Amino acid sequence: MNISKNITIAIFIILVAILSINFYTFVSFTKLAEFDVSSYTNNGNNEDKRYCVDSFKNNANSIYITGWTFVTNREYVLFENKLVIFNIDTGKYYLGNITCTKREDVSKVFSDTDHLRNYDNSGFTGAFFKSRSKLLGNNKIFIAYNDGEVKRLIDLNVKFEIK
Repeated sequence: MNISKNITIAIFIILVAILSINFYTFVSFTKLAEFDVSSYTNNGNNEDKRYCVDSFKNNANSIYITGWTFVTNREYVLFENKLVIFNIDTGKYYLGNITCTKREDVSKVFSDTDHLRNYDNSGFTGAFFKSRSKLLGNNKIFIAYNDGEVKRLIDLNVKFEIK
């Protein structure tokens, strides 16, 4: 009987740990922090910013976006991209969740014009929940590119509304 009780307690502790990790992951995924874009430039030559939105899904509860982006003539090995949601109605920027993905196809396409650069890491997958009151109203999606020297705010020309 005592062994059965210990097994039950161990299973309960493991279950609580798993649920805690899942809850932490959910909270960090849904949390939208404000983002200061003052150190990023959105002006300059439009030719130096390249991007493509491969898919944009505006589901009932979430937004999901995939694509690629880079700044020309910049080495795209050490960089940081952030998914940024701009609430047009409030004028505030918020960070979304982003994962960088391999896009060797992008390097192949641009190797003719920029053969010295590697854009394999230019892909992104981003997502965030729409049920956040901070995003009520009209919104736009940006990528904040930072390679340590150049910081660009790249407008992906994707707009959506949350009512």
